[in-house]
Amino acid sequence: MNKQTHSSTETIHGDNQSSPVAHDPVSRRRLLMSGISGGAALLAAASPIKALAGTSTCSTQQCSISGMKSANHSFKPGECADPCGGYSPGWWGQRWDRNKSRPARTWPIDHKIFVKSLLRHSSVPDSLSLFELMGNSKYSSYAERHWICAYLNSFAPPPGYKFPYTPQEVLDFYHGVGRYTASEALEFFKTHMEKHR
Repeated sequence: MNKQTHSSTETIHGDNQSSPVAHDPVSRRRLLMSGISGGAALLAAASPIKALAGTSTCSTQQCSISGMKSANHSFKPGECADPCGGYSPGWWGQRWDRNKSRPARTWPIDHKIFVKSLLRHSSVPDSLSLFELMGNSKYSSYAERHWICAYLNSFAPPPGYKFPYTPQEVLDFYHGVGRYTASEALEFFKTHMEKHR
């Protein structure tokens, strides 16, 4: 048996044997921090214990703007039962027919609605439809694509996934009347929700 003594109260055993450290988050944190120094130690000290020493398989999942902002990876039992996510703008913009006027996927709302009817402050042309925005690479750099993507995902996330905000909450974030700023919400949608291509 390979046996090392870390301190008088924490013994680490080799050969896959159980250890008091394995069941005590504070001891695991102390053990983790014993091998780091400088900025890494400060970061570890500021992080929640469960983020460093937990065994959750959900530690990379961000299902809310609040979670993204706090970087809190502490999860309660059952909290990650349903993964969160959505489709990408390109997924919603795939075309079906030769004249490219119909979506290849079923949309939860009318794809011919004008973008400006939902996103009043949009910089896109007045007569641009939702599907034209999503399906034309000319608009790929427009933030409105991600907003419409989030809006569509809020109605119809991928099977087995949940989308954390309602259609009205997505529009509220865009119009600056939600709980978070438009830039915070947009960053969250782009970074954490557009998973399925």
